[in-house]
Amino acid sequence: MINGQVKINGFSINPKIGAYDWAGDNIGFIFGGELSVLSKKYISSIDYYHTAQVMNRESFNQIDLMFGKYFDKRNIRFQIQGGLGRLWGINETGYSTNYKKENISSFGIPLKAGFKLLASNFLSIGVDFQTHLNPNKSIYMTMISIEIGKLRKETNIP
Repeated sequence: MINGQVKINGFSINPKIGAYDWAGDNIGFIFGGELSVLSKKYISSIDYYHTAQVMNRESFNQIDLMFGKYFDKRNIRFQIQGGLGRLWGINETGYSTNYKKENISSFGIPLKAGFKLLASNFLSIGVDFQTHLNPNKSIYMTMISIEIGKLRKETNIP
């Protein structure tokens, strides 16, 4: 730190696609992205995701601000993050006569663990496991991640 300023070691743009609530009765698809800043071994990010279920009109939007830590071992990176987020959209519950559709909006706690293969200093491919815990509709998701940006220093090439 120089004069109270945080030194940025890297940054990335990270488009993602995957599935959410896949252990339930109706799997849904998710897509979105994340912008991240790396400083020392810490990571800060903002993300946005949109979901859609296969067999009904349930859909959600999610925006999160997260902070965490990452660990590198040669070409492998593990990261954990948590923070604050908002989830809003249309929730559908029940079957036939008990069917209910409701608009929801809730603040919650997003938690994420990610595993990345650092293919180069500017590209990684991996998988992220994320959940959004809130009082109205907690969801979990698994996403394929392609990270593009300044991911590590030139001197870290194996």
